[in-house]
Amino acid sequence: FDEPAYFVLATRGCPFVCTYCYNNYFVNTYNNGVDRPRKLRYRSVDSVLDEIKQRTQRYPFLKHVSFSDDDFFARKLPDLEYFAKRYKAEVGLTWGCSAIPASISQEKLELLIDCGMATVQIGIQSGSDRLNREIYKRFLPMRKVQEHLRILETFAIPKGVRVTADFII
Repeated sequence: FDEPAYFVLATRGCPFVCTYCYNNYFVNTYNNGVDRPRKLRYRSVDSVLDEIKQRTQRYPFLKHVSFSDDDFFARKLPDLEYFAKRYKAEVGLTWGCSAIPASISQEKLELLIDCGMATVQIGIQSGSDRLNREIYKRFLPMRKVQEHLRILETFAIPKGVRVTADFII
């Protein structure tokens, strides 16, 4: 977006530990001997919305909110329902986020578009299952990626949501 935006972090971490990503470094560095390190940490929806409201009231020139989370769609549906209801009523600005294809569903997408989602950035990385699996340690088959991209094509693009994709070349 070319409009002034406020960037906010609602979650930290990622459900994956891909070799190219800084999350892999953090999980391996701060594991502290735990077999299953905590990969995702969520801020409460109330905390995130309070921050956004405070900043957009203080800086009324802000016209867009950008969630800097690695995968905004990773939240459970009840959390997203609560977020969508409050965001639409209390903030109302367009917003964007990043997502991993596996976490995108029609239900989440329709809910988030209705409350103002205008952009979504998708991490695909490679069209090669072998490269994703063996080199990037990203265990998400391309057929699943394609299924979720079809959901975006069907429900997001007709609503005017701008979809961008990341590839490692």
